[in-house]
Amino acid sequence: MTDWKPRLRRGDAPLYQALADAIVEDVASGRLAPGARLPTHRELAGRLSISLGTVTRAYQEAHSRGALDAAPGRGSFVRRLPGQWPLAGATGPAATGLIDLSVAHPLYGYDPDLAAALRSLAEGVDAQRLLRYQPLREHPRYAAAGHQWLAECGCPMPRGGMQIAAGAQHAGFVLLSVLAGPGDLVLTDELTYPGFLSAAELRGVRVRGVPMDREGMDPDALREICRRERPSVLYLVPTLQNPTGILVPGKRREALAEIAEAHDCRVIEDDTLRLLVADPPSTITSLIPHRSFFIASMSKAVAGGVRLAFMGVPPTHADAVEAALGATAFTVSPLLLELGGTWIEDGSALRAVARKRAEIGERHRLAQEILGPGASASHAGSYYLWLAMRDGWSSAEFEAEARRRGVGVTGSRPFAADPEAAPDGVRVCLSAAEDRDQLAAGLRTLELMLGRPARRTPGLL
Repeated sequence: MTDWKPRLRRGDAPLYQALADAIVEDVASGRLAPGARLPTHRELAGRLSISLGTVTRAYQEAHSRGALDAAPGRGSFVRRLPGQWPLAGATGPAATGLIDLSVAHPLYGYDPDLAAALRSLAEGVDAQRLLRYQPLREHPRYAAAGHQWLAECGCPMPRGGMQIAAGAQHAGFVLLSVLAGPGDLVLTDELTYPGFLSAAELRGVRVRGVPMDREGMDPDALREICRRERPSVLYLVPTLQNPTGILVPGKRREALAEIAEAHDCRVIEDDTLRLLVADPPSTITSLIPHRSFFIASMSKAVAGGVRLAFMGVPPTHADAVEAALGATAFTVSPLLLELGGTWIEDGSALRAVARKRAEIGERHRLAQEILGPGASASHAGSYYLWLAMRDGWSSAEFEAEARRRGVGVTGSRPFAADPEAAPDGVRVCLSAAEDRDQLAAGLRTLELMLGRPARRTPGLL
């Protein structure tokens, strides 16, 4: 669209928000037709005599409200959706003024081009089959895509050693259901993925956190617990650990694998972000394939809405895992499998990963400039960084004060295997910001807080 010019309503709101509101209103009214291509950021900035950064931020805000689709390299397009647009009253960071760095959104602006994929799918002669129940074992093409993704993630599996789940959280629950029963002991890092802690609670297992250092789980502490007790499962996130962003080095992985082997402990290796590291160490599963269960998801690395996870499973447990999958989901959505499988086959998935890897690297460089290079031990491929508290701050106080100042972060309690003994720190999601300008604004607020001792406020939790 070459002649469109939005009507801006100037008020107290930031200029980028006024422009985003105008885009949403024009979409809702039909002035911008579904599928229409908007002017480039530079074209619209010149047309309105405003900064390029303002247009970029406005387009991203309109995208977050569901009005636009961004196709890297091709431009921004009005989203094609049937029915009414529930957009004009949308709330979110722009409406509330909050820079929300509390949720690890996977850089949506760098996702594969969904519109093009759906057009191609719709032109297929047998697209209707994707609306039918389809037992996965009958589809060798999807199996091939799953094996390919596992191999890309450093976990090639023999025939029959791959299973498909509806995302990493579903995969973790299924594996926990197979490997541990009520009352069994499961070990995790002292800070770990909250979704797994929820699954463990639902399953009724006992969870104990193992102390960590800057390289991940402490082998001596793990060895001592295994010597005194008999844990059923060791759950590890060794690549860009959640929430610390640590990349566990190869020697530490070898030590953890040796301890699991010596004490007959099965391992769940959750490696959903592995591809965000250019050359990660070997997987733990490759060291002890007979007792390790591997999870490789597409959601975080490729696109959040593609709820697919491919599991590497030892042959001894293949039937049990398949039965647990059937009991919890029957089958994974054929539509998502077709989409994810196609993106794996044609390289779109890996290209999206490469774009996200490059962008998150730039965001880490920005964080180092603002917070200082020693502020966090998180790896530069991680969507988040972990800030240990200092100067008298507790996690809860820092989280509450940051939100009061307009920045959302997450304290340690949701990640702690033992919330009452959680180390003081906060997770800052670099991938959650709409753009680098917004991220910089949020990080500067945190930097000011870190440079000042905590003020004890009565009643502050």
